[in-house]
Amino acid sequence: MSLNTAIVAGRATLQMEPDGARIAACFRPTLEAANSFDREINERLKFNALTTPEKLDLMIAELLPRFFYADNFAKTGRDIWHVAFLVDGRHRRSLLIDADGVRAVDDPTIPPAVEIETDIMTLMAILRSVIAEYHTKKLDPEAL
Repeated sequence: MSLNTAIVAGRATLQMEPDGARIAACFRPTLEAANSFDREINERLKFNALTTPEKLDLMIAELLPRFFYADNFAKTGRDIWHVAFLVDGRHRRSLLIDADGVRAVDDPTIPPAVEIETDIMTLMAILRSVIAEYHTKKLDPEAL
């Protein structure tokens, strides 16, 4: 399910500053990175058995950094980006993204440039859609 489809269906909301889409230029959601994440996670634990906070923490700590490429960061026009996820209405995760990479932060005073609110299943479906679109060359992050 694409983000646009999820928004239209009422399963996700997106709040974004006018230049918020620029951060996408730093991410290359390749199939290889996603598959290696899946294999490593499956060897260590049962992903589907994890709680929503545990799934979010794993995706932030281990998956998103694999998709991040700092070579395009200067094109985003900022030194630091704050991105927030609100999942299942109660699990909030905030990220700081800069030239050094992606890391979780716990500072509710920093307003996010991009905020996505959805449920965990829709978030995972959106992520899979982005990976598929990138892999089939339908998504060009640099064009954003």
